[in-house]
Amino acid sequence: RGSAFVHFEDPDAAHAACQAGGAFTGTEDWERIQQKQDKRRQQTFVKGALEDEFTETLQMGGRHLFVAMAVDKRQAQDMVGKDKEKIDRRNLYLAKEGLILEDSPQAKDCSPADLNKRLRDWQEKKQKLTNPNFSVNRTRLSVRNVSRNVSEKELRELFHGAAAGGGGEEPVKVLQARLVLDKEKIDPETGKGVSRGYGFVEFSEHKHALVALRRLNNCARTAKQHNGGKRLMIDFALEDARKARERRIKVQKMERIRVQRAERAQEEEGPAKKLGRGARRRLKKEAERASAEKAATE
Repeated sequence: RGSAFVHFEDPDAAHAACQAGGAFTGTEDWERIQQKQDKRRQQTFVKGALEDEFTETLQMGGRHLFVAMAVDKRQAQDMVGKDKEKIDRRNLYLAKEGLILEDSPQAKDCSPADLNKRLRDWQEKKQKLTNPNFSVNRTRLSVRNVSRNVSEKELRELFHGAAAGGGGEEPVKVLQARLVLDKEKIDPETGKGVSRGYGFVEFSEHKHALVALRRLNNCARTAKQHNGGKRLMIDFALEDARKARERRIKVQKMERIRVQRAERAQEEEGPAKKLGRGARRRLKKEAERASAEKAATE
């Protein structure tokens, strides 16, 4: 694994080895250096990344050696625990945002039926989060208890207005507002499925999603004016890494096909109109944006 232990009889000799090898700094730069496989790239990168923190003296097989004093098992566990507290790649700190249970202060205004729904949803969410493939999406909200008379347009306008009313200077952008429809029950007027009473709203910025959640979740005024008397149940949606990867692969495939078709069309028009490298890059970026927007709306 690229690591080893050396036991010195003299403590001074051990400290001298740490100084000569450039002790582990615990920085992100150090982590990036460890991931570099190309020896030449690593040798040129180390000097600029660590500068004063690293002394280029100890090498073995063309690799720089990072030396630090060993710690016992308890100290190692404490260090790992601190790192885990600092790094939350799954955004678990947002899992309880919007949660209202029976002992919560906000529960006094909730009906028993709503509290039971919230409890069931929270238990299901906790169960899913035991699987490391699931994480909390920072910009996508799960919206439940939606009146069946509310349309996707009205849902978008409601959340956009709530986020915009938070007092921020940056313009609010709602990427998606989608209701889940019942495929078996068709509305005779629209020809589409009837709303199943829940959906998703996605923002471009986390802070806008957070403001909308806190202003609309369990809001009696919103229920009376916009949702047929039903209080919205809002929290941050979960994301399955496996499905996200499938969507990403699909978007990349669509992008490649789009670029290839565009290049073939340009070649058929003749060499005089063939795209240059810069134009191809711009076309590729436009295709990426279009594919990403299409995937977000699906």
